[in-house]
Amino acid sequence: MAQREQLASTARFLQYRQQYLEKSGHREAALPPRRMPAVPDLRFEQSYLASIKPYVHIERSVVEQPVVDEKGKGKAAELPGEGDGSEVTTEVITVQWGRVTWITTRDQIISPLLQGALRGLAGVFLTPLLFDAGAKFRAWWAKGAYRLDRPAQEGHGVGWLRNWIGSLTVAGGPTARMS
Repeated sequence: MAQREQLASTARFLQYRQQYLEKSGHREAALPPRRMPAVPDLRFEQSYLASIKPYVHIERSVVEQPVVDEKGKGKAAELPGEGDGSEVTTEVITVQWGRVTWITTRDQIISPLLQGALRGLAGVFLTPLLFDAGAKFRAWWAKGAYRLDRPAQEGHGVGWLRNWIGSLTVAGGPTARMS
């Protein structure tokens, strides 16, 4: 309910804005309103139904049957607007169960199992690699800051960052270097 009210208030705002622009003679008023692209429906149910649709067939047929009168003699009774008989709609649904079972098994069991296994393996192998890469980067960033044989100086990463930021500012620009 709150979402509906929010949409209504947004629509009112856009309507008032359009009226204001038209009255003020703003050039935006002449432009057609922008259309937002539709948000795709990414629910599992929709993709699953689209996957099994070719394997489920529905055949509808209309069959004329005589209407039995009150005495039960089987004579066709006249109904207003329907002629001599009544129409009965029947549906015959045929399902290729083997294909539907395979699609269901694939989407519900095999795919989540493979996704979980790949994520687990990636976690087992990538975590140590990322940890090692992070340690090497931190060592490079602080390199030179803690040497005992030299006076204290900042690390390579901090020095590079300071020089780069300085080159962007007025104080560190080309005019400051010339003077």
